[in-house]
Amino acid sequence: MVAEITSNEEGRLIIPADVRAALRVEGAARWIAEVVDGALVLRPAAPVPPEDAFLYTPEERAKRAQARAQARAGRAYRNVRPEDLEDLMAGRVTSEELEARLVARRP
Repeated sequence: MVAEITSNEEGRLIIPADVRAALRVEGAARWIAEVVDGALVLRPAAPVPPEDAFLYTPEERAKRAQARAQARAGRAYRNVRPEDLEDLMAGRVTSEELEARLVARRP
């Protein structure tokens, strides 16, 4: 990706939204600036490791938002067993089926 970036009189740069999105950078961020062969190279100071990048996809973010909303609504379950999560991850149950299982298991 190549993007043209301008600076103001104070030398401040504005990183375009599509560049920040490609780097998975949101809001205020710290950057590492390096001059390499006469070129400015900017990198996020705390990049997301590749193995964790999936956590920042819109789908995963939506799942976390849904979980927070469910917890605020009192739909948090303390009786989840490891096999419940294994069933969910393996696709043997849907999230709705797991929720019904947990509700039925409540004391």
